[in-house]
Formats: sequence, C-alpha cells, structure tokens
Amino acid sequence: MKAIGVSVKNLVQTALRKGHIDNRYVARNRAEEGSIVHRIIQKTYSEDDRREVSVSYSWEKNDINLIIGGRIDGILNVNTDPTIEEIKSTNLQAEDIEEPFRTHLAQAKAYAFIYAADNSLGKIKVRMNYYSLSEKVSKYFLYEYTFTELEEFFNDICEKYFMYVELKLSLSDDINKSIEECTFPFEYRKYQRQVIAKIYTAQNEGKNIFICAPTGTGKTINALFPSLKKYPSLREGKIFYLTAKSTQKNVALYNLSLLKDRGLKAVTVEITAKEKACRMDTPSCNPDDCPYARDYYDKLWEVTNDILKNETLIDKNVINEYAEKYTVCPFELSLDMSDWSDIIVCDYNYVFDPAAALRRYFEEKGGEYIFLIDEAHNLISRSREMYSAQLSKKKIFSAANKVKANKKLNPHLRKIHAKFAEYQKSAEEDGILILEGVEEYIISLLYKFQAEADKFLTGNPQADGYDEIYELYFDMVAFLRIYDLMSDSHIVYYDMEEESLILFCTDAKEYLSSRLKTAKSAVFFSATLSPLSYYCELLGGESTDYLLNVPSSFDKDKFEITADLSVKTTYAHRNAYYPVIADKIYKIINEKPANYMVFFPSYEFMQKVYDIYEEKYPTLNIVMTKRGLTEKERDEIISLMTPDADLSLFAVSGGVFSEGIDLTGEKLYGAIIVGCALPMVSVKNELIRSHFEENGRDGFEYAYIIPAMNKVLQSMGRVIRTSDDEGIAYLMDERFAHAKYRRCFPQHYDNIRFVR
Repeated sequence: MKAIGVSVKNLVQTALRKGHIDNRYVARNRAEEGSIVHRIIQKTYSEDDRREVSVSYSWEKNDINLIIGGRIDGILNVNTDPTIEEIKSTNLQAEDIEEPFRTHLAQAKAYAFIYAADNSLGKIKVRMNYYSLSEKVSKYFLYEYTFTELEEFFNDICEKYFMYVELKLSLSDDINKSIEECTFPFEYRKYQRQVIAKIYTAQNEGKNIFICAPTGTGKTINALFPSLKKYPSLREGKIFYLTAKSTQKNVALYNLSLLKDRGLKAVTVEITAKEKACRMDTPSCNPDDCPYARDYYDKLWEVTNDILKNETLIDKNVINEYAEKYTVCPFELSLDMSDWSDIIVCDYNYVFDPAAALRRYFEEKGGEYIFLIDEAHNLISRSREMYSAQLSKKKIFSAANKVKANKKLNPHLRKIHAKFAEYQKSAEEDGILILEGVEEYIISLLYKFQAEADKFLTGNPQADGYDEIYELYFDMVAFLRIYDLMSDSHIVYYDMEEESLILFCTDAKEYLSSRLKTAKSAVFFSATLSPLSYYCELLGGESTDYLLNVPSSFDKDKFEITADLSVKTTYAHRNAYYPVIADKIYKIINEKPANYMVFFPSYEFMQKVYDIYEEKYPTLNIVMTKRGLTEKERDEIISLMTPDADLSLFAVSGGVFSEGIDLTGEKLYGAIIVGCALPMVSVKNELIRSHFEENGRDGFEYAYIIPAMNKVLQSMGRVIRTSDDEGIAYLMDERFAHAKYRRCFPQHYDNIRFVR
C-alpha cells in the first residue's frame, strides 16, 4: 500500500477551492495565524485543557493510504466535554466578525473528526476563536457535531483530494524510473565526479554543503544531478533550485532541458514574479477587472490535467501558453503547478522570505526537501532585507492629511506621527536614535489603525486617501510581521535622514537556519563563496556541515592575475592617484588591444578617472556606464563587445556588469579592478559591524572587507568562462596584500602575482 502524507490544512484548502481569484481588499489580514496570539490564549487554559495536540489519521482507498496529520490549537475540557478550539487572529473588531471563514471551520471539523475517531466519541464540540488584535478580546463561534456528521464531511473532502493523489501517483513511477535511467549529459570534467559524490554524501547524511567552485566546474549540473538521484528516496520530496536573478534561472532550466532530452520525466516548474507574469497592463486580481482571475479555481483541474499529460519542463513560456489557452492567471497557475512538480525553479524569497515564502510547503513540515542555492553569496544581504522593516513618517503624515475627515482613521495616524516627530527631534544630534525596542504604545496604535483601515478599505475604493491608506496598511503589516519575529540580531532605531522607524536585521542566520531545518539538505554554491567559514556561519550552516573548495579545472597559465600594490584608493589618498590609475589603465589596454572591463569602487571615482583618461587618451574606444541601467540597456552595451571591438567598458564593482555576464572567447580579455570597493560607511553597515563586534567577531571584516572582496571576485570571474578562454585580471590597491583581504581569495586563485 502506498502511503501519502498531507496536512489537515492542505487537505481542506485543496478540496474546497472553487470560484474566482479575488485579491481585492477584503480585510485580508483578518485571519492570519500568529504564534503570539496562540500563546496568549493558551495561557488561559485550565488543567483540563490541552494545547498544540498532534494528531494523525489514515484514510485508505485503492491501496493508497492518506496519512492526514496536523496540530490542534487547543482541546478544552478534555475529560468532561471535549471541545476542539481553532484560533485565528484578526484586525477586525469582534462585533464585525459575523461568522467563521469556510475553510477555517472545515479545518476545525477535520480535527474534530480525527480526535473523535481516536477517542471513540459519539459527538464533539468545535469552537472557532477569532482574537481581535486591536481590542485584545476573542469572538467565539461554538458548534456541536455528531460523529456521523463529521465522518460524512471528512470522507467527502478526502474523496475530493483523492483525485489529485491518483493523478500524482500515476506519474511518479515513470518519473522515478526516468531518474534511475538518466545519465550525466556531459563528459565529466576534472574534479566533477568528486564534487558530485560529495554532494550526494551530504544529502544522504542530511547535512548541508557549502561549495566554492570556479567558473567551468559545472556548478549547476553538479548540484542538480546528485539531487535528482537522491529525489526518489525523499518522503513527499521536492527540489528547490533557488536563484537571485533570472539569468541564473535560465541556466538551471537549460541544464534540466538537457536532462529531459536524456529521458528525464521529473516535472519542473518555473515561478516568475507576479509583476512580470501578469498578462494585464495593470495587475488587478479580481473577476471584474481581470478575465484571467474569473472562475480560476473552477478551471484549475482541467488545465492541470492538460499540462501534466503533455509537459514536464514547465517554464514561463509553457505557463503563458496554457494561461492563454484556458484564460487563467499565469502567476497563480505556476504556484498551483508547483504542487505537482518535482523541481521548483524560483527566487530565494519563495523559500526564505517570511512575506513571500511558499507557505503551502513550510508552514507545516509535509515533506523532505532539497535546496539548491545558486550564487549563494547574494543571500546574506537579501536575507537581511527580508527580515527588516520600516515605517515612514512622511507616509503617515501624507495619509493622515488625505483622511482628515475620517474621525476613526485620522486620530490614530496623528498619534503615530506625533511619536515619530519626537523621535525625529531626538535623532537630530547623531542622525539616528537607537531604541531599546518598539514601544507598546506604538504597537497598540498600529493595531487600532489596522482595525479601522480594514473597514475603510473594504468600503469604497474611490474614497479620498484610499491608495495612501492601502499602501500604508501593508507597510504596517510588514512591520508587525517582523516585529513578531524580532530577535537579538535586530536593532530598532529611528533614522533622521530617512524619517523612518526601522527594524533592522543585522544578521539573519537564525532565520535562515530555521528554514534550512525544513530541508533534508541544502547545497550552497558560488565561485566567490570565500572564505567558506564566513558564509557557512552567516547563511545558517552548522559546524557539522561540509565545506568544499573546488580547484579550477582550467589551465592557470591562461589566466594571469596581478595585484598592483603601488596604488592607494582610500578616500584620503585617491585624489593624488587618479592620474596614476588612468595611466596604468592605458598601459594595460594599449599593450594588448582587446575588450576589457574596468571596475571602480563608485560612480564618482569612475567619473574622476574617466575625465582624466578622456583628456589624455581621447582616441581609445571607451564606454562609461551610468546608474539605473535597465536590463535592456545593459544587454545593448554587452552586445557591443564583439571579438574585434577593442572596447573598454568602465563600470562599478558590484553593479549589473559584475555578475551574470558571460562573455566567452575574445569577447572579453581582461578585468581591471580599481580599489577594494568597500561598502560606504552607513548607519546600517555600522550597526552590522557593532553587532558582530559584540558577538566576538571582527566587525569591520564582516561588515566591510568580505562583502567588498566578494565584489572583487565577481569582477574577476567575468574573464575565464570556458577552457579555451585566456586573459588577465589586474587589481590596483595596496590593501590586496593585507592578510584580511588576501584570505578572501579562493584557493583556485593561488597564482596571484603581487607587484609594487
């Protein structure tokens, strides 16, 4: 008998979905689960009550065993009159809650059936408890059901869910067989077998592995191939291929297409951001404004069947094709097709961001997952952003002025603004005001504002101030979400320049670690994951995880690396060295005419050198980039770098030209890197430094040196892309000789020549 696990929540939500997509504002935050609210209510329980009770039930049909499990929020009066309690938090006032949500009550009834079946009860009560965050009171809905009523209801939702299970199982045998028979799509390069074996070992042991591997070692296929071989042994498994940019997604999809050509039948789904996926000029996700939202859930089963019978590599083009065929939302379709997928290719945030994560997989541990994290160095800064939030004084003031006549909204906004004005004044001397935490007074006002905003936004969308209140409302939702998650890694401060109250996450490792625990194994890989110990620590790794430095499979003699220590680029010295730098760039380019990328630590620095260079050497072919280039503008510039162009591209380290650019052969000969590109001294960088110093680390190294050197390594990595490439990297800065900078170079750059 085949066993399939499913949570009570997923069972109910899948079985009962129907109708339209409708994301118009309907008090959307009224039903968010909250661990804090659960604890508040559960503290009131008596000795005869139970909290967070795990239950499981087996439902069998056609040699398939559905194992349905979850945790009951509370069981009241266990020994006398058992009552299943389902707890939900809401921003509404208690008097405005007229009845439970259909799926919430269904979830509670499912729990009631399982508990009644386990305890041979002929009848049982269900209590829906909606806790008003603004009033700090509960609104109850109490029901009593016979066991027969609950059994009939439970069997009905299981039957509806079962048709999904049968379709999934009909595909799984073919998928597993195709994985077993699938062969490696390339000739093995030097070290490649060893890397793949190491990844497979880590996955078998349930550990994470951090890999620093240069270009040309096949990082993408090295991560995918052993993960696919491991996949059939995972319980309810999925492989998440996570990237920071669309170019990296394309590389993963290309490699998967090669495996598909070799017979792989595993289902891959690409998830594209809603803004990019939307077929409408302006996203408006409701049945009145968008035909793709209308009757979406009524069409979903038919379109799902059609796709799964005809496709295995479901990228954005395939999603768009079927979205047009059935007139369904492409973004929602990609999310729903992920339920049927074996591999999900998506941005980091769908796994790690508390606001955007695919909750269907992570709210309750329903399976064993493998995370493949491409260009993993990007996740440190991205995760800090994910777990930070802020509220703008200007936005609050503007919204208050827009709703002056609203006697319920305006007073709350005025009080919040008044408090922020106090902070603004106190921050004048130092530019920031560090706070011990967020005052309970402010949190209370935020909840009260949200309660009134729920009513306002559910009303007339044409009302004055609607857009301002809508935007501010969700700023507050994000702020309170992070407030609920705050830890010792957060600094609460008011920034005078930004005029904002900020919850800043200096170090997101504990949050990343928590999410990694939902995975069987995670593979972090990048050409610039150096030093490995730093990235393992900050990305939530464990001391038992594997760290792997992969040697270059290319001839080192084809890549000449020079560090020129005669140049000083610190702020105090750079003015004297602008002419020197210009002369050195000219000498390098003139010695061997070819295509070069010249990277500077800032736009201002680049402009200073460019002005001198243009005056002294006006005949050379130079393109200087600018701030805010679109992807199209970037690609147009890259297209100029043909093999015979002899073009020099001036760009900024860490910008759009230092990563994700693949110029092979004679399209690029050299990278000239001016300076170490240390991040600007800023409030946030200084807070990061202080945080690590307080925790016994070298704060300057963690906040400035290692992030700067990562930019240097990214720039160097533009040159050698294939085994046939040859070229140079020329680094200018005396600091490259310092031990803290030198240790950031990966082991495969052990041929650096230091000159003075």
